[in-house]
Amino acid sequence: PCRGASAAMLTRLALALAWLLRLLPLGLLAALGGLLGMLLYALGTERRRVCLINLERCLPELADAERAALARRHFQAFARTFLERAIAWWSSPARILRLVRIEGREHFEAVRNGPLILLAPHFVGLDNYARLLSDGAFIASMGRSLVFVLFSAIIGQFLLGLAAALALARKGL
Repeated sequence: PCRGASAAMLTRLALALAWLLRLLPLGLLAALGGLLGMLLYALGTERRRVCLINLERCLPELADAERAALARRHFQAFARTFLERAIAWWSSPARILRLVRIEGREHFEAVRNGPLILLAPHFVGLDNYARLLSDGAFIASMGRSLVFVLFSAIIGQFLLGLAAALALARKGL
């Protein structure tokens, strides 16, 4: 019980610190994220070990030093993203719009009235998609995808399977 309470307290403190740090200029926040990432890389021995094993399995052609440099950059990007996430969570939309540059929106607009699948291959930057949830076109696209899956995949397969099972049962198979 004590360990869980202390972990919860540490989480609250980290969130409170992130809430305060979000008031800093983005450049300073980025530098702090880089420093925090280097600290996490140095102190997070288990996570560092897992990261290096994954990199070795995925990128065996890289030298150990190259994989270590890549892991350090990952830890820095992760820490920076954590700190910048506080801006997305608690800053005004006006500040966020001043900080964000959207590239390739024309591709989204080109399929605005059709089906669209958006992917985020990793959690770094995932909270940026929270802003998409306020976009009516994005919600409409997700709704069309849900309707397609619900009717064609679930209901369609269920009804076809049920009809086939009933037909086979009537024939005594």
